[in-house]
Amino acid sequence: MMEVKLRKLLVVADSCIVCSCVVQVVFVYASGNYYPMVATSYLEDINSGDRLTLLSDRAHGCTSLFDGEIEVMMHRRCLKDDGYGLNQVLDDVSEIRAKLWMIFAGKERSSYLQRRLALLLQNPVAVLFANVSSPDLWSSDYKQQFSALRQELPPNIHLLSLQAVTPLKSDLILRLQHIFEVNDHPQYSKPVNISLSDLFTANFTASNPVEMSLTANVPRSVALGEQLKWKTKEKETKDELMMEEFRGDGKIVLSPRDILTFIINSS
Repeated sequence: MMEVKLRKLLVVADSCIVCSCVVQVVFVYASGNYYPMVATSYLEDINSGDRLTLLSDRAHGCTSLFDGEIEVMMHRRCLKDDGYGLNQVLDDVSEIRAKLWMIFAGKERSSYLQRRLALLLQNPVAVLFANVSSPDLWSSDYKQQFSALRQELPPNIHLLSLQAVTPLKSDLILRLQHIFEVNDHPQYSKPVNISLSDLFTANFTASNPVEMSLTANVPRSVALGEQLKWKTKEKETKDELMMEEFRGDGKIVLSPRDILTFIINSS
């Protein structure tokens, strides 16, 4: 791709100011115009607000070299070194079978579907098979449905993870995520109040929640005490965007794009 830059120069000669324009031609490789598409990418009409949204089950590179066009790199094979420090040819011949879903709707509707469908595409249902004598006998011997949640979570909250800390302990790592951006949707881009004590059913009790760092290796209070303190030109200030302290009563507030991590005791 060729990029043209114009530089305006003022030249003073013999008490006269002469304005001239120098054309500088810069060649930009295709890779310099691609950006990571982790899960979604969209084109939006600034007049009507209509969106064309692409959802993917894996990360790709994407670009829009011309107005009204979107290009997704499904696979990349280099026949020579690109000169960016790797010092080897990325001739990847592995087979990739990606899934792409497309949404075409207004801005508000597309924003909602984009967040919800992206979760379904990246977390597909696991289909399992077994040899049985009859489906009725299997249904009578095994439980067909189970949910530890007392009720369905709000549409803008995602149960990101619920896993054991160690196999020998009853402690679990719980992560809750607010999947919408700020100003992404008029209804769902708002803080959500959740009570951890009322989150699970009686068959799955959760007690003594302790808020942790995102990696769940240290309590959040310890992580905040050990965080780097940046000195600005004005004065040393505390990050005003930090979340409010967890009160310990099981009631939390998730703002847009928040991910809160807890260690809970299950029984």
